[in-house]
Amino acid sequence: MLPLKSMKLQLVRDPDTRKIDWMEPSAAKEITSFDQWLKAHIVYMAMYIDAHPEQALEMVKYESVIHDCSLRYEWDAVLMYDFHFRHGIAEDPSRSWAKTDTELYAQCFTNCGLAKKSP
Repeated sequence: MLPLKSMKLQLVRDPDTRKIDWMEPSAAKEITSFDQWLKAHIVYMAMYIDAHPEQALEMVKYESVIHDCSLRYEWDAVLMYDFHFRHGIAEDPSRSWAKTDTELYAQCFTNCGLAKKSP
């Protein structure tokens, strides 16, 4: 898996083809919390649903999965899952946003050091 600390990507959409893609911006902000992720996800979801309205409910389910993971695991692991899940969707658009990728989930979250510590 790729190291996420050095990744800074920006979502762009071609107005002619409506294709959504990633580019490296000159000054992208690092997403360090679920709240920041949610703000970015809402923008992403609006653009994605514009092109794929039939997947709106699936994306809401995915948002719920990420929220639950953010409560259970360290944020870096959640962000890694999100990054790789989105790239998996990009590689295979027939995949469902609503179905957890169990193999990826295991890779990102089974390390016993990634569970959040109780206060």
